[in-house]
Amino acid sequence: MLKIVKDNVASLREKSELVTLPLSKEDENLLKEMVSYLKKSQDEKYCQKHHIRAGVGLAAPQIGVNKRMFAIYYTKEDEVVEYGLVNPKIIQNSMKKVALKGGEGCLSVDEDYNGFVYRYDKIVMKAYDVVSQKEVLINSHYPVLLLDYTNYNIYVEDSDNVSFINEIISLGINFTLYVKEHVGIEADMAIYVSDCEEAIGQINMSKSSYGAAIFTKDMNNASMFIKKVNSKIVTVNTSPTIERVLDIKQSDLYNEKTIVYPSIFNVVDEKSIRVD
Repeated sequence: MLKIVKDNVASLREKSELVTLPLSKEDENLLKEMVSYLKKSQDEKYCQKHHIRAGVGLAAPQIGVNKRMFAIYYTKEDEVVEYGLVNPKIIQNSMKKVALKGGEGCLSVDEDYNGFVYRYDKIVMKAYDVVSQKEVLINSHYPVLLLDYTNYNIYVEDSDNVSFINEIISLGINFTLYVKEHVGIEADMAIYVSDCEEAIGQINMSKSSYGAAIFTKDMNNASMFIKKVNSKIVTVNTSPTIERVLDIKQSDLYNEKTIVYPSIFNVVDEKSIRVD
């Protein structure tokens, strides 16, 4: 059985190493054992017999291995959530931070401490998962926001955002990308258009109504895109699932158009969120 390292051990405060992929058999077996530990720990009789506490998450440093790996296991209604994650990276987070009112637990901490631990309310994380044997994107609150990238359109018309768009492309998410000719983005998935109006026409013709984003320095084009594109969420110079969009209530998306825009743009609509 795995032995939990307690919080007075110095290694818990040391930086963990990136894990080499493909995984060695040793690392793979360790992660699977960590997932198994969490699963067994949620059996009350097993806990009493082996004098352990129940947990839903376990990081490799907590068992004395300073590698960027951690396991998750819990059940929610009829759903089993189970991951063995390697080199996890938070790629998006909400602006809002929260703390559990009743406090929180850690398998490495036996004593009670006063105070709150504030964390991002919502995150999107990228990692390799041993359980499914593939790279995954995990959205902590709203899977629909992640899955509906497949119904998302992005239009780019200036070169300032090339590196950012390339990063989105590298995630391997299935979305539709429209690029103004001569901007400098070369991607197999790109659909090249002559101007903003053509991009809007193609997006509306595709009947992909969940959301759309425009990346531009032109205030007039941003305003035209917001008014004419038929999407429930429209973002200006920010990605579809960036932190402010994660803060939008899902119920709002079915009733009105939601706009997320920079403070330098003068936008007035039914429901607007200004990014300062």
